[in-house]
Amino acid sequence: METLQPTSLQLKPEDPIPGVRVQSAEDWVLIQLRLRQGETLTPLLPLGADAGFVWIPKNGCSSLKRAWLQLEGVAPDEIHSEIHASVLPSTQWLRPDQLSALAQHRNMVAIWRDPIDRYVSACRSHLIEFINGCIHAKLQANSQGNSQAYEQALTFHQQLYADNSCMPSKRCAALTTTLIL
Repeated sequence: METLQPTSLQLKPEDPIPGVRVQSAEDWVLIQLRLRQGETLTPLLPLGADAGFVWIPKNGCSSLKRAWLQLEGVAPDEIHSEIHASVLPSTQWLRPDQLSALAQHRNMVAIWRDPIDRYVSACRSHLIEFINGCIHAKLQANSQGNSQAYEQALTFHQQLYADNSCMPSKRCAALTTTLIL
């Protein structure tokens, strides 16, 4: 895998997608090293001949990858937890000039989440994971063996967090941006 210097790149719609594809574990290591050295490489999942998903880590990339796999004909029940590894061989890693040239002929979708929303969402997920057992124990103790009271308290608690009404991320959700390049 070689590193090329940016040039003024011109592409025709029928030209193959430029960039680098990961064909082996060694290629993946080289991509990571290039990124660590400060090189800008944008991951693109081609979508037909005229579109593509740009995935940004920690910005809904799992959802985009899952959607891409489904659009590629993978049945939802066949999409496993290693979703990132599943799409890596199909991902094109593009330098900025390559992405710009390609964007002249393809519609691209990229999602950037507000950093505060991302942080709050991660904190909320971790908090729920860490205290879920304690919450159930507290609800059990407070219901004093009354299964109906326990179920009502549990339902109330789950709805409280399901609609995000008590979370700052609701305010931030409006700041989530979808960009169509």
